[in-house]
Amino acid sequence: MSMKHISSRRAGVRLVAVVAAAAVSAFGGVAAAEAAPRKSTRTATMADVAGAPPAGFASWAALAAAQTDLYRQATRLQRATGGQAGFTGIELAVSERRINLFWHGGMSRSTAAKVAALAPRAEVRSARYSARQLRAAATKLTRAGTVDGARVVRLAAATDGSALEVGVSGAVTGARAASATRTAGVALRVGTGRAADPAYHRLDDSPPFWGGSRVHNATRGGRCTAGFGIRSRSSGATGLLFAAHCGENGDRFTTPTGRHIGYATAKVASADTMVIPVSAGGRIYVGGTTSSASFPVTGAGYSFAGQWICTSGSFSGTRCAIQVVRTNEWVNITGIGWVYPLVRAEQYYRQNAVGQGDSGGPAFADEGNRARALGTNTAIDGGTQVACTGEGNRICAWRMWYADVPNALVRHNSTIITG
Repeated sequence: MSMKHISSRRAGVRLVAVVAAAAVSAFGGVAAAEAAPRKSTRTATMADVAGAPPAGFASWAALAAAQTDLYRQATRLQRATGGQAGFTGIELAVSERRINLFWHGGMSRSTAAKVAALAPRAEVRSARYSARQLRAAATKLTRAGTVDGARVVRLAAATDGSALEVGVSGAVTGARAASATRTAGVALRVGTGRAADPAYHRLDDSPPFWGGSRVHNATRGGRCTAGFGIRSRSSGATGLLFAAHCGENGDRFTTPTGRHIGYATAKVASADTMVIPVSAGGRIYVGGTTSSASFPVTGAGYSFAGQWICTSGSFSGTRCAIQVVRTNEWVNITGIGWVYPLVRAEQYYRQNAVGQGDSGGPAFADEGNRARALGTNTAIDGGTQVACTGEGNRICAWRMWYADVPNALVRHNSTIITG
């Protein structure tokens, strides 16, 4: 299930799910940037890099216009109601131009009035369980680790709050389903899962470094992709946010041609985020694996079920028509353990979403040829393997997970750098 990949190591990895609580000081001083050629800041267009839009949309511009309006309303809803006891989840029904707000129990008049004012396109729908109830149930199962002898590899609350979805490594039996239900105390949907695989591995970036560029671990080998430029709230220093499974604190990272980038720090393995302190900018590379085209980053944003996103790994290039399926998922990745919170997304045409070497790279929403930073690539589901785009001789898949940016910014006490 994971996208993490290090070329000099095993190709496989497994599921993740873990929460990191405390904020981490991510930055030290940043050395003066070495002289480098001037980079082009010509903004690409989605028509250049994304292929055909999903069914129901005449163009990527039409999808972006519809989704951006819904996204802004959903973000207001998330901030205003996400902490309430009855809140379950938010889904973007983009093709219907509608937001589904799932709610457990009665909603007060004041909250209902607030929902109507903040999100005119929202419809409130009844949910069997709240997000709090499902999160508590998932925590019990992560602690148990197994159900009736089968390893638990994935946990996610159904967006509509109807059940907790559980993936186990063995065959699904009545005994296993019953055992999991007794442990969790809520309704479950138990299915066979596969442990996620990490995805380690554009090609010679220069300061200020951008997301989507390839980074090489010069200390222990392996190649990954930079995510987004971030800035420390405490010191003002900048850095690159990317995947924790790409190395260890103190590892030296370079471009593939040997240009020094920096030394990794602030690793949070349980959430799969880490930072390289370095001069960083507010753009991400888009297009093919050798592309110099880019999008400016417009800010960080939440992920919602039903949302259409793109990825931009340095091995696969930009991949779009990917839809968010679940948010706040626990994934148990082999060699890493539980990672949380992760977002699960699937490529609409069952083509490559990401692959090995794309780990740490940007997951973003298009807002009219501008990128809304949503997450950094973590893992792929090896059971959904498909032909790779970009570079060959690696594993790619249509189902993937990413670590969401808003939580990472809190964790690393930082803000996103915009372009």
